[in-house]
Amino acid sequence: MIPEDHSPPVTIAAQVLITTVMTKDLVFVSPDVSISVAAARMAEEGTGSCLVMDEGMLRGIITEQDLARKVVAGMLSAGETPVSRIMSSPVITIGAENTVGDAADLMVTHQIRRTVVEDDGLPIGIVTARDVLGFASRMNTILQEISGMYGTLMFLDHDMEVLWVNKQHEGGGTDGEGAVHCYELLHGSLRPCPGCPLFLSCDTSGEKVRTSEIIDRDHRIWQVQCHPVSWRGGAVIGVIESAIEVTNERELEQTLRDHQNQLHIAAESADVETWYCRADGKGMVFGSEGGVVFAPECRFSGIGELYGYLQPRLHPDDMRLLRAMVDGFIKGRKHSAEVRLRMLVPGGGWRWIRTVGRVIETAQDGTAVTIAGANIDITDLTNYRAAIQRVNKKLNLLASVTRHDVLNQVSAIMLAGELLEMDGYLDGGSELAENIGRILSSAGTIERQILFTKEYRGLGEADPEWQNVCLLVEKAADEFGPNLLSVTMSCACEGLEIYADPMFGHVLFNLIDNAIRHGVDTSHITIGFSDTRDGGRLIIEDDGRGVRDDIKEQIFARGYGHNTGLGLFLSREILDITGISIRECGEFGRGARFEMFIPHCGYRFV
Repeated sequence: MIPEDHSPPVTIAAQVLITTVMTKDLVFVSPDVSISVAAARMAEEGTGSCLVMDEGMLRGIITEQDLARKVVAGMLSAGETPVSRIMSSPVITIGAENTVGDAADLMVTHQIRRTVVEDDGLPIGIVTARDVLGFASRMNTILQEISGMYGTLMFLDHDMEVLWVNKQHEGGGTDGEGAVHCYELLHGSLRPCPGCPLFLSCDTSGEKVRTSEIIDRDHRIWQVQCHPVSWRGGAVIGVIESAIEVTNERELEQTLRDHQNQLHIAAESADVETWYCRADGKGMVFGSEGGVVFAPECRFSGIGELYGYLQPRLHPDDMRLLRAMVDGFIKGRKHSAEVRLRMLVPGGGWRWIRTVGRVIETAQDGTAVTIAGANIDITDLTNYRAAIQRVNKKLNLLASVTRHDVLNQVSAIMLAGELLEMDGYLDGGSELAENIGRILSSAGTIERQILFTKEYRGLGEADPEWQNVCLLVEKAADEFGPNLLSVTMSCACEGLEIYADPMFGHVLFNLIDNAIRHGVDTSHITIGFSDTRDGGRLIIEDDGRGVRDDIKEQIFARGYGHNTGLGLFLSREILDITGISIRECGEFGRGARFEMFIPHCGYRFV
């Protein structure tokens, strides 16, 4: 918004001295010379007037209009009539210390077309109405050219003195004593600023505008533009200077350049190719860096040309995925999406590419106008992942075989124990009976732990997925069967889905199992959710005995507990895969309360 200027109006003409625009080449004649001699002198000098002088005194003035009107109309003889008969006298004069504006006022008052400029009583020049009007017209043209600027406008002379300014400044003004220079007015400096375009504007004839940026002593940045004002054959009589402070703009531009450089370095270091696409009917342009999919600065006139470029490079099974993503963007069905594609590389072989895109500008009907995104080469990551999956598969096979063999041995021990019990070896309180009891108890513990590892054999193996909380709670309740008859359970998480490891259901089952097993008098279990500024909170609480304050953190340690000692420990590890944390914060004696803290990107309502 252009700031308002409440300073009183001042015209440039009121500040420019009359000597700046006057004609200095004068023609003098005596009163007794003939009209023809005076006319010849005027034609020789190319001027429209001459001054009549007698004994060093200005007696009158004759002009081309006097020759045309008085001589011709009066049928006078130019060769015999003296100039004293047709000259205008007395002559209206103006002092050299006056301004162009004063001359204009004088001509209007006396209804004259020209006035003689005097200095110490002697004529030194002539100013005509045409001179004044020409100067005003020239100033008006220049000011119109720079009228869009809302900074400081000044008219300066050759010495950088300010003759006119459109508004006052803290650094000075034109109404004080002594001359004020532009560098004093703008910057409070005692000397001209280095690189000021005013030097070139004053020294160079013509109409060339000079522009540069000046940094003052307070480190403020000014955009200075100097427009030379020429007069009579190209001589520069002054300079109109505009000055706008652009410190904030330059700081923002530098910040933007820094961010662009950082993004460029980040994209280059991460081997990321960025792309930009317009799909608003003006064609489609992909500007890319990185060369993952596109050649640098690829340009396509439309979707068909894009698909034609990718057809021989993209795996046939993946083309439909790309088409679905682009079509969803253009028709407004999607605003962000990603796909994984296989691209053919020179020399043969396929590279896995992760393509992500987002609509950054839409039309009024919701369709995409501009889409931006990135292509990331994930071949190495995909290969690492496949290798890990192969290793996990072999480890699971080995664990399964080992678990089967261990359970066979445990079954043999338990069978032997049953036979010993049938033969009466466990009767009584003998030392042998106690040792056999310990063996059977340890075998039972081994059996439970081995069966427990079977349930958690897929931990971290599969990709995280969106899972409906209420459906998982219902599934857990069905698994408890009759054990849940004395406990009521409610889930206030309608439509809530959590992005977690596929074993997230085991976490919910384990928390409900703990509430029933260790709550003693638990009669009700509640599952709720709250959306906070820092993320979501999934709360599972009961009305049982609760957890003592001194063991609230210990219950998540490995080996703590009365069963396997791994339930809450593994629950925390499963949640941590997708950045979910868990804690117990209930009040002992009033029930347990487990809170899971979920990042904003890790939950949604459907």
